[in-house]
This record gives sequence, structure tokens and C-alpha cells, in this order.
Amino acid sequence: MALATSGMAWSAAAQDNLVRNLVIAADPQPFSADDLLWMEVDTGDVALTDSMNVYASRSGVFLPLGEFARVLDLAVGVFPAQRRAEGWVLDPTNRITVDLTTREAIVAGRTIRFAVDQAAIYDDDLYVRIDLIEQLLPVKLKADPSAQKLTVTTTRALPFEQRAERARRQASAGATDTDDGVVRQPTPYRLASPPAFDVNVGGQITRDGQDNAGRYDVRVAGDLLYAGFEGYVGSDDDGAISIIRVALTRKDPYGRALGPLGGTRASLGDVFSPSMPIGASGVAGRGVYYSSAPLENLDLATPLNLRGELALGEEVELYVNEVLQRSQTSAVQGRYEFLDVPLAFGLNTIRLVFYGSQGQIREVVRRINFGSGQVEPGRFIVRFSAIEQGLTVFDVGDSLGGAEVGSLRLVATLDHGLTPGLTLSAGAARYDPTGRDSRTLTTAGVRSSLGPIAAQIDAALDDQGGRGVSVGMATRAYGVSLLGRHSEYRSGFIDETRQLGVLDQAPLSRATDFRADGQWTAPGGLIVPISLNARRLSRVDGVNLTTAELRASAPFGRYYASANVAYEAENVSGSDRRRWRSRPHKRRWPRRSSDRRGRRRAVRRWSG
Repeated sequence: MALATSGMAWSAAAQDNLVRNLVIAADPQPFSADDLLWMEVDTGDVALTDSMNVYASRSGVFLPLGEFARVLDLAVGVFPAQRRAEGWVLDPTNRITVDLTTREAIVAGRTIRFAVDQAAIYDDDLYVRIDLIEQLLPVKLKADPSAQKLTVTTTRALPFEQRAERARRQASAGATDTDDGVVRQPTPYRLASPPAFDVNVGGQITRDGQDNAGRYDVRVAGDLLYAGFEGYVGSDDDGAISIIRVALTRKDPYGRALGPLGGTRASLGDVFSPSMPIGASGVAGRGVYYSSAPLENLDLATPLNLRGELALGEEVELYVNEVLQRSQTSAVQGRYEFLDVPLAFGLNTIRLVFYGSQGQIREVVRRINFGSGQVEPGRFIVRFSAIEQGLTVFDVGDSLGGAEVGSLRLVATLDHGLTPGLTLSAGAARYDPTGRDSRTLTTAGVRSSLGPIAAQIDAALDDQGGRGVSVGMATRAYGVSLLGRHSEYRSGFIDETRQLGVLDQAPLSRATDFRADGQWTAPGGLIVPISLNARRLSRVDGVNLTTAELRASAPFGRYYASANVAYEAENVSGSDRRRWRSRPHKRRWPRRSSDRRGRRRAVRRWSG
């Protein structure tokens, strides 16, 4: 149950806008605001526009018909209040009409019926799925959400082609356009701001009256001391405070997080250390963190570890490029954690879907660029952290666990753009691998491109005599992202980035990863994302582990179906153990929670 109050008096304009949005929201929407992409539109050799609002969801890719027609210089207008579009193409006698009420389109006298998930009024325009647009207009479209690019191929000569020819002639004559069209809105941090609270109270009652439990967690956020403040207080099943976390963070995508000291992100309090390309991985602890790297960029060697707040009673599913990859059914110390998340080469859509105990659904979407890690010539990228592993600022209850609790972990990395195609990397760390002696590590690496192939090499040496080298390559071929990585280790080198969460196993001698991500377009325009992940690990004790997993997801009406087939093999002293497993997964929107253990659970939530 969610309770919310507000003492604001709304203007008449605001009330009208609310009513209009509620009317629109009453219809099934094949996409949401979180599905927004800004796509570059071209014909392969002519740029039509550098940015157009496009929505890419599980149902497909949707273009704004009114804006797209203006880009093509076509006389088609959208009338949101009447839920229709009208106009003509190339000739006034070639009329076109699209009516959402009847779900019919008429093109030159020919009637085309379309489904409810092929078109929708949104943000004062009519958004149409690309397979339907190809029936309405004389174009063929190819959308690449990962590259944020839409390629248009005309089947008849359109006015925009003449406009593009004029633009080429003007460019050859020296005409330029210096307006970048960017609008920046300053939002400075304040000394203090009214905080926002999120309170969750939950309880569990068993049939026999034994093992009853009551828990709560409280989150608070706001501006404090000219930084963003986040706090968390969580209890155990007896209602006693078991953990407190606090952090002050400043972020600035333009590199001014600390003013003259620069940086895109700086944090103080309960933070995470950065993960190195080889050697030390990211862990939680109390200390400081600083980075001047782009906020949403990763390179081939660095694993993506997703962590965030998970309310009491919530579950979360992780979708990468619309393929279900992981799920977590309960919070661990108030958080969810997904380690070594598989990414495709290029732009990735990360979707976190949260399910509340009363059937609430919310989504968080991030766009992450996964590439070679090259840096502009002359630029330096720095990452640094100093933390006490597994401890929080307020030492209450149990520690965060994981790595050697209380030991100091220092990590620093530096990337320097040497030329447009060559970046040098170096790093150093002092860390305590779980169950191993403390060690000091140094790394060196190169990031470059070999034509369409991104390449990365990293080598490492520690003060215990351990050595390691890792080589990674990635490319896109025929719309499929391909990524391969191989690592070799000697003399007991510990690579935490490849042995995430391992406590008592022998060190690796080598590791190989392969990943392929693409999509299949089914008849009717249904897009089915497909992901293949394979890994082989060899340990110094002679054990070889092989895993492979194929995943696919697709929407079917009100259901979203996912399926995976996995293969596991373990070779120990010449003896093989193999196993195949598969699991279908179907989610209905909206979802209703159920209890499978005969317990009754209630979670009550207050936000303010």
C-alpha cells in the first residue's frame, strides 16, 4: 500500500495537462518514457537529422510520424486530440489517413488494418512502429538501437533527397552551421534541501505462530553540504538496527564534480572501489572514491557490476537489451547486486524491473556504451579509491562481508589518449583477495582498433610473483555483436574479476569468454532478442569448468516470455560431469504476487 499527500495548489493548466495525460494513459501503451532513444537518421550517405525521439521497447521500434514526415518533407500532419493523422505523399491525390480509434489506415484508397501495439499517441505525436510506417510511406527502414541509428532507404524519390543535394552543394561552398542545438539547465547542489523519505515496514506470520518476524528499512535522500546525500537504515527480523549506510556524492558529466579538481563522480562514505581490467575487482567499504571517466562508458575488460537499493518485499529482474539475464527475490542489506553483467558491443539498454509485494511495478532504464575504452588524444582518465573493505561508516550490526573485512584496499587506474586510435592504460592496487595474502599489483595495457574490431590488451604483475595477461576483441557483423576474451595466469596470480565471489577454490590458470548478441525479426514485425554466453575456466588444480547459456525473450500480448537453455560441464582428473538445463519464464503485466510457502506477508510503504 502506498500513501502520498501533497499540499500544492495546482493551476488550471496543470490540471488540464493531468487530465490529458490520464486519457492517453488509459489506452494500452506499447512503450513508456523509459524507452526513449535519440536516434540519428540518415540514408547511408546523407544525414537527415542528428537527433529524433524514438522509443525502442519490447514491442518494437516506434517513430513519431509527424516529426518523421517533416524530416522527409512530406505533407502529413498529426492531430492528437482526434487521435489521427492526415495528409498526402508526393501528390495531393495520394491521400493518407491513420485513425487510432478504428485502427485503420488508408493509403491511396487502400485500407490497412493495424494492431493496438503498432501505434499510439504520445507526447503530442503519433508514434508508429517501423513495420507499419513501411506500409504507409515509400521507405524501407533499418533501426539499430545499440548504435542509436536509423537508416532510411527510399522506394520512390522523395523531396528530402533534393534537400540533401542542396545541403551538399552548400557545404562544398563553405557554408557552416555552428548551432549545436544543446540546451543546458544548471542544477547546482545546495547546502541543504528538504529530504525525501522512503519507509518500508514488513512482517511475516507463520501458520504455527512460530518464527514470526518484523522488519523495516528507511531511506533518505537530498542535498547536504553541496553534495547529494543518501542514507539507509535497515533492521534484522527482530526489528533491531543491523546496518546503517551513508554517502555524499557529487556527479557532473562535464567533468566539474569537484570544481577545480575536476571529475565526473566523487563520493565519500559508504562507497565501492572501481574494478580493474585484471586483478582487483570492485568491493564495498567505507572510504573515498573519485573518477573522471564518462559516467556510462565501459571497456571490454572491465566487468559491469550493478548494485542499488532494493526495498523490503521487492523483487527485481535484470534485462540486458530486452533479454532477461538475472533476478533477485530479496534484498541483501537493503541492496540488489548483479555481478559481471553480460553486455553487447556498442550501446546497451539496461532495464531493471522491480515488483512490489502488492503487485506494484516500476522500471529503471540505463544506457551504457560498451567499447574499446579509447580516450581522446591528450586526455587523461583517472579512477581512484581508498576504502576499508566490508565496513560501513557507522559500525552497527554485521559487516558487509565479502572480501577480507577491515583491510585497506587502494586502487588507482590511469588512461591516456595517445593518438585517435591508441590509448595507453596503467594501474596499481593494494588489496587482500579472500583467503589469500595481501599483495601489491601493477598493470599496463593498450586499447586500440583494428578496422571494425576493437582490441584491448592488459598485463599485470604482483609482488607475490604472480603474472597475468588478458586479450579482448569485439566487433559487430551482420547486426550481431561478437565479443571474445582470453586470459592466462601464472605463479598463483589472483584475478578477482574472473572469480567473482569465489572463496575457497584454487586460482585460475586460464579463462576464455565468448559472447554473441543479436535479434531475430519474426513475421509481423515481432523482434526477438537473443543472447549467447559461453565461458571456460581452467584452475591450477586441474579442474576445468565449461558453461554456455542461450537466452531469448519476446512479448506476446500481455505476457512477456523468456527462455534459456544452459550447458554445464566439469572435468576433474579425467572424469566428466555434464548437465543440460532449461527454464521458461513468463511474466504477466501487471503481475500479482503469490505465496508458495503457506506464509502470509504484509509490506506497508510510506514515501514523502
